[in-house]
Amino acid sequence: TGLGKDWNTMNRKDIAVQDENGEVKEDEQDSKLTPAQRRNQKKKQKKKSAKKAAAEKDEQKVNSSSADQSPDMIGQSSAQAHSQQKTSEDPSTQEDAVAAFQRELGWCIQQLELGLKRKDATADQVAEAFSVLKKLRSEKLTMPAKRHLMHVVFGDYRKHIQKDNAGLLAKQ
Repeated sequence: TGLGKDWNTMNRKDIAVQDENGEVKEDEQDSKLTPAQRRNQKKKQKKKSAKKAAAEKDEQKVNSSSADQSPDMIGQSSAQAHSQQKTSEDPSTQEDAVAAFQRELGWCIQQLELGLKRKDATADQVAEAFSVLKKLRSEKLTMPAKRHLMHVVFGDYRKHIQKDNAGLLAKQ
């Protein structure tokens, strides 16, 4: 049983053989395949060739885009270079987004701390609040992960923040 699938596939005689042009020849055992097996075999070959073509296309894109990149972007993945180009074009938008996230994060932390001060909070609620606070204050957790956590805990927290701000403005 330790030999597994590799041993079985090595001993199969119905494996297609490629000639020097890369065309697949049918082996003598291939005629024993059922029509469904032949269709599946063709599907696998199509997927494999499509995947190979996509990989070659991506490689060409990376090679062509490396000529367009600035010298400090060479060596980065294309996604990193694209995000760096995109963010370097409009830094004020990125700063605004980070500032908005910090405000939202601060509101969520404040709400959790208020929940901890409640006298009627159960032990489970307190433990969950401490866990979430620890994660939200963590430097290691990424911004998208923190946003997801805030969404899980508060639901549509942006709407709650707007209501909270509207309530504060009405009191003034």
